[in-house]
Amino acid sequence: MGAFGCVYQPKKAWHFPQGGIAVKAVSLRSAEAASGLALEAELLRRVVQAAGPHPNVVTLHSTFLVGEHARLALDLASGDLYHHMLRRRGFLARGDATALARQLAAGVAHLHTAEVAHRDIKMDNALLFSSAGGALTLKIADLGLGVHSSQLRPVASLDLPAAQLAALRRATTHGVSREPYGTPSTMAPEVVTGRWYCPYTADAWSLGICLLT
Repeated sequence: MGAFGCVYQPKKAWHFPQGGIAVKAVSLRSAEAASGLALEAELLRRVVQAAGPHPNVVTLHSTFLVGEHARLALDLASGDLYHHMLRRRGFLARGDATALARQLAAGVAHLHTAEVAHRDIKMDNALLFSSAGGALTLKIADLGLGVHSSQLRPVASLDLPAAQLAALRRATTHGVSREPYGTPSTMAPEVVTGRWYCPYTADAWSLGICLLT
């Protein structure tokens, strides 16, 4: 997570006797990192409030402060999809690939049902959890660049040519953003070029890149 944050597995006796918890911690000395962590917690709560928990979206168990660090308690993963693919040199059995693709799409759909856009869908942010039988469960994580529909700008407020406004109205009923958030390799073209875009449509593009990779 860089100089201002880390992810670790706490001792079971400390706050989380049930185990299975990963703690994401960031320093309050970094306003950007602390803001991203607070946003992630807010959006995960919004998802549960609006649409309930989902097996393909990471669970927020608690938030707390220790010294100068804000912390989130999340599900403990065994890895992520990116490194899983690296270990297999990019090859998965058809059944395994189909199952993971369906779970990734289901997680994105659930976020969108709660009117939350992720804005950084990529294989690194798709965490994997192993079951006793060897099956993998995928959960979307890292919502620190996400956005809720209430934070978007209404299309009607934009000063744009009529044709561009009409295209945006066709693309979204929630609103638009112009923040160039995401990872270049999975960002939608309209995000890369700095145009007004629908974050939900941009998520769909990023999801497509992951499914084709």
